[in-house]
Amino acid sequence: MFGKLSRLMILGAAASGIVFTTLPTTAALPPSENIQFSTADAQRHFILRGFSRGTVALFQNVGDRDGQNNRCMGYGNLDPDHVVEIQGKMSTLKFEVKTQQQQDTTLVVQGPDNVVYCSTDAADGNGNTTLTINNFKEGTYKVWVGALDAGKTFRYSLSLNGQ
Repeated sequence: MFGKLSRLMILGAAASGIVFTTLPTTAALPPSENIQFSTADAQRHFILRGFSRGTVALFQNVGDRDGQNNRCMGYGNLDPDHVVEIQGKMSTLKFEVKTQQQQDTTLVVQGPDNVVYCSTDAADGNGNTTLTINNFKEGTYKVWVGALDAGKTFRYSLSLNGQ
């Protein structure tokens, strides 16, 4: 009796292990990229890649509205998807999010003084969100790429162009 029970327990544990290892997890997604951007790089074009995880309302990270009264919409990760270190002062830095699947995207950037900038493609729904910020200060900028709808996960590219 004990032998049959042990074999059943081992088979049950093995079957459970197979089920658990085949379930998708967000931990399996590769980490997002970070970058240092200096005035010497101002004429260069950088592309970062990542995954929108669409689980946390982004306004919970930075507030409901940015400094220009734009709504901070969408769902993303609790932690920033990218960290951009700006070294020196730049006149303009343009962020552009693109998806191949034309997912509705949002973009939130929080600067070193906790100044927040928000953008979305909700008006055109083409999967591309653009945000241009003038008079960039030196420091750390946290970047969240989000989905307009909760629960969406998709690949994106984030272009950075400075001047």
